[in-house]
Amino acid sequence: MATLLFLMFRHNLLAATYISLSFSSLFILSMEYYLPYNKSWKPTSNDWKNDSLFFIAVQMLLPKALVWLTIHFVIAFINAHHLVIKNVWPHQLPIGVQVIMVILISDLLRYWLHRLSHTFEFLWRLHAVHHSVQKLYWFNTSRFHPLEKGMQFMLDVLPFMILGVSEEIIALHFVLYAVNGSFQHCNIVLKYGWLNYVVSSSDLHRWHHSRDPKESNNNYGNNIILWDIVFGSFYLPKDRTVEEIGLINKNYPMGFAHQLKTPLFNKYDKIDRPDVSIWQVFVNFLFSVKMKSIKKKLYDPLIEDTNNCKQIQEDLLKKILEKNKNTLFGKDHHFSDMHSYADYKKMMSVTEYEKLRPYIKLQSENSQTKAIVNDEIIMFNKTSGTTSVPKFIPITASILKSLQKSQQIQTYIQYQLQPASYFGRLAGVVSPAVEGETEHQIPFGAASGHFYKTMPSFVRNKYALPYEVFEIEDYDSKYYCILLLLLQYKNVTYFGCANPTTYLKLIELLNKRKTDLLRDLKNRSLSSVKIEKDSILLAVRKKLKPGKKRIEELEKIFSSNEQLTFKELWPFLNLITAWTGGSCGVALRSVLKLMPDALQVVDPGYLSSEVRGTFTFDVSTQSGMLTFQENFYEFVERGNWEKDMHDFKLMNELELNKEYNIFITTQAGLYRYNMNDIVTVSGFVNKAPLIKFVQKGKGVCNITGEKLYESQLLSALDELNLHVSFVQVLANVDEYCYECFLESTEHITDVSGLSKKLDDILCNYNNEYKEKRGSNRLKQMEIKLLKRGTFETIKSAAVGQGQKDGQYKTVLLQYKKQYKFNLDEFVV
Repeated sequence: MATLLFLMFRHNLLAATYISLSFSSLFILSMEYYLPYNKSWKPTSNDWKNDSLFFIAVQMLLPKALVWLTIHFVIAFINAHHLVIKNVWPHQLPIGVQVIMVILISDLLRYWLHRLSHTFEFLWRLHAVHHSVQKLYWFNTSRFHPLEKGMQFMLDVLPFMILGVSEEIIALHFVLYAVNGSFQHCNIVLKYGWLNYVVSSSDLHRWHHSRDPKESNNNYGNNIILWDIVFGSFYLPKDRTVEEIGLINKNYPMGFAHQLKTPLFNKYDKIDRPDVSIWQVFVNFLFSVKMKSIKKKLYDPLIEDTNNCKQIQEDLLKKILEKNKNTLFGKDHHFSDMHSYADYKKMMSVTEYEKLRPYIKLQSENSQTKAIVNDEIIMFNKTSGTTSVPKFIPITASILKSLQKSQQIQTYIQYQLQPASYFGRLAGVVSPAVEGETEHQIPFGAASGHFYKTMPSFVRNKYALPYEVFEIEDYDSKYYCILLLLLQYKNVTYFGCANPTTYLKLIELLNKRKTDLLRDLKNRSLSSVKIEKDSILLAVRKKLKPGKKRIEELEKIFSSNEQLTFKELWPFLNLITAWTGGSCGVALRSVLKLMPDALQVVDPGYLSSEVRGTFTFDVSTQSGMLTFQENFYEFVERGNWEKDMHDFKLMNELELNKEYNIFITTQAGLYRYNMNDIVTVSGFVNKAPLIKFVQKGKGVCNITGEKLYESQLLSALDELNLHVSFVQVLANVDEYCYECFLESTEHITDVSGLSKKLDDILCNYNNEYKEKRGSNRLKQMEIKLLKRGTFETIKSAAVGQGQKDGQYKTVLLQYKKQYKFNLDEFVV
């Protein structure tokens, strides 16, 4: 009927075309209403909206633009250069014959374009837009990406324009093509019978839209099915109907604007990906270029150097000694007489921080006095000392450069492991670059904060959090703002921090303050936080721009009475960093329960205020590559060190699965520095060992990053002025607290008050302990009173196991899981 209408009005091609198409569309629409093939395929208002955009843009405007471009450029070029193909097309044949010829030729060309679009990756990304529909009806036949439509035009219109086929023939072909396309997609019960072997019918095309690729990679015919029969891609099971249609990824975006950019992303048809803007696509491209640069400049040379790590370490040591021989420390320790590692090992003893402190203090007082290092100290890393006085670790320009280098290599390794983790928004929690100044006006803070603050603008654009949020002094306000800003984005794909308790803190705060968070997001306000600095307040407000769609999502999620997790809020999160070793592994197990199932965890490596010791190289074992190009390392087997047998080894001499105490020499003034850490060797890359952190050495415990020392506990207990016969402090990593077991010789009544007092004193001695307590990642120290005679019972058991009575002593601070006795059985 549409064809007859066309022939009736063919004196006006535009009218003939659109009258014919309008008639067929109305007919199919009414039939879909009264005789639907599948009632669940009825389009929604949103479907109509998007299909209308595709119809107008791709089916109406784009072909007109392509015809205009062809006439004004292609045809004009052909005519100008006398390339006109004459006397080829049989214009003398009847109009019906010519139309059949056009159909046969264009369908052959379109068949192979269609088939190749199911074969080659980039063509398939374009064609996946058409296959994204999860229901078939006449109007979504026009859902094609404009680039694919352009390629189709080059095969089913352009060749015939060049051959000089009349506009009437091309227009009639277009009508037949459009009408048949509507019937192909129609949601009508039709029985084609033997016509299934002639035309590309709805019976055949539904199989082409099957979610199963084995079924959908068939029936490529556009108007006719002839070429599928000829080339063996005809598919029509007799005993069943298609079950599901669409792509493997059921969450493939269906909006017009979204589908214009989905071909830019690989595997979108199979993997659910977060939505990103075109600008972020460009940023992702720049990021991938940066990763290639890091591979060439840093990663590949590193791998090459693992074959010669011994020589590189010895050369580095000579360089450090030569550079710093004229410092006060260098002169006092005769660096000028050290020409090899053997000399260094013989003449330089192992150091603790207190031995270095006077030299560091001298250089901080006067930068012209090169007391500890022959470089300018531009900032300090601040960390708790073994006394109540904090340690200030020098940071020089060379140290910042080496830290940046190792961070870039770590980023490259993570990118190679999980490229999708850098696809969407990135999140990271760091300490401020500057937390204060020493009495001599040298800033102290965190190098991680410095790098976050100074990162390139195109990378900063990918991060969900502005640097200023980390400078909020009030703990609760800081984490509240971090949550508030993160909740704006569903497309967070990466989250980086060192301590797994940070994730637990965020979720605890989220579930506690859902109402406040949702209110502040809706109002774009910061009514629930305490921010003293106007510059910080302004920076956070500027970043607070939640979209209407995201707020609606959060309203629905928050309405549940269930405890919320990362899984519901950030479903695209596919990589996080967190310490996996030591006591942090306990917290991490709890964290993983809150995360999406396919999440990848990468340990940030062995790092501290003193040194970035490793970056994770083998994620399967969370083992780290030593930063041997920047720092000099020595090791002593754990058992030998505990026996005062100091048989030092270099990194190339380490053995698999053995545990070692680690000692460092850095370019910023730490010489044969005892890290009081125990590491183990878990593998090798060529001659370079991969190491993992095991635990702190004796006299220190660490639950959430606070590094509590025995000496700090002893000083705190002295201030309490208690009369006790036995004290044992155990780090309970499962409960995130320290338990102080006391066997007292006096009657203690206010145990809770005493616990708080001890906790307050420890905050004064240990800055990290104070921070973790302030953020509630670490619970208050708990004093538990022991029954009289507890110590004697424990001592008797130890003597019975072979320890000498006169030499028995306890280690004041230990991990509860490693402690041999259950002291809770002795609690009053």
